[in-house]
Amino acid sequence: MRFVQIIFVFIFFAVIFSCKEEKDTTPPLVVINEPAEGSSFDVLDQVFISAQASDNEQITAIRSFLVFEDGRNIALNGPSNGTVAPRVNFSANMALNDSLLPSGNYFIRIEADDGRNVTSAFRSIQITGIPRRKLALMAIGHEYLNANLYEDKNDLSFQLKMSFTREHQQSLFIPNKQQLWSVELGGKQLKVIQLKENKVLLETSFSQNFNLPYEALATNGSSVYYATKEELLAYSTSIVKRFSIFPAPNRQFGNMQVGERYLLIEEADLVNTNRQLRILFNDNGAQFGSVNLSEESEDIFFRNRNNALIFSNSNGKGVIDEIHIEQTQISNLYNLSDSIVEVVPLNSTQYLISTDKGVFEFDYASRSLLTRVNKLNAKLAFDEINQEVFIAENKTIYSYSYPTFQLMNTGSFAEYVSQLIVRYNY
Repeated sequence: MRFVQIIFVFIFFAVIFSCKEEKDTTPPLVVINEPAEGSSFDVLDQVFISAQASDNEQITAIRSFLVFEDGRNIALNGPSNGTVAPRVNFSANMALNDSLLPSGNYFIRIEADDGRNVTSAFRSIQITGIPRRKLALMAIGHEYLNANLYEDKNDLSFQLKMSFTREHQQSLFIPNKQQLWSVELGGKQLKVIQLKENKVLLETSFSQNFNLPYEALATNGSSVYYATKEELLAYSTSIVKRFSIFPAPNRQFGNMQVGERYLLIEEADLVNTNRQLRILFNDNGAQFGSVNLSEESEDIFFRNRNNALIFSNSNGKGVIDEIHIEQTQISNLYNLSDSIVEVVPLNSTQYLISTDKGVFEFDYASRSLLTRVNKLNAKLAFDEINQEVFIAENKTIYSYSYPTFQLMNTGSFAEYVSQLIVRYNY
């Protein structure tokens, strides 16, 4: 009898395991027929897409996207198909209905999903966008603890665009998304405004152990990085949090800048000593290396993928250094007799520097400094399309042609100018 029971149990488990579903490890197959490789389109065109997807079991969904040249970041979401079948023919029109799409190379990406596996196929296309142009000069003014954002109509005549809750720290503009990222409330709040609709996309507050937690706000065009004394947060421009990096124990973060591959961020003791510049990969936050810094930086700008200029002050005098990232070495380029207030790059070799004694232009190739305008502690902006320099001193804004620095226009402002930003259509 016991033998019969054992046989029964064996048969029972054999039946159970034979009925267990095996995991599907075979991905779908996707073939794109149209558009043709390298096809050209204009913004607002319709792109006809034709593709087939097949699977050893069944396709559960097909999705289409327009992605930027990097193959990852989505420019537009296209049509989708939820037909369930082992083989699915997919055809649809994708509307290039974002008028701010810049000219360049893109990919049509088709995804096939079988419920367990996803396969993507790509087809390269070219899109010609509307001409890039300047929309306005944005000026942020402050009176006591209040701050406001104004825009001109390219004539230095400003109109109120929006108000900040309290004191404004820093803003940056993402042209291809028409987004303004701003730090306010003493650095404890980060807000993102969609300028086209004047709509709040993100508003988040931070609880810190410091009275002024904010350190820096920077972008590489696809991600935005917000540095506090306690952590570095990275967001994609679609407002999805990507990662958070923390300083070493008993240390704090400081100024930063983002390049094509690397992110540079200062780290110092809580008493602002023993300062280092950490070199991180900007896609995941992994550390590449670090170098020692003698002074806190005022501005950092990448000159190319592997080199960046560091502008700082030492005993009230400006210092310009260069970091060679992959060699993790710093060399001195130039020493100023004035204290650096703000720096704006004009191109890869020229930099406009505001100091407490005037506005100067630094030439990297010749390691020389030219006196440009006698405006003290000025705020700066540069229109690279029209080659125009904007300089704000107190409540007056001036525009100059570049490189001649001939005065073109002067405008009065209602408040003290704290930041100038040039707004482009993309």
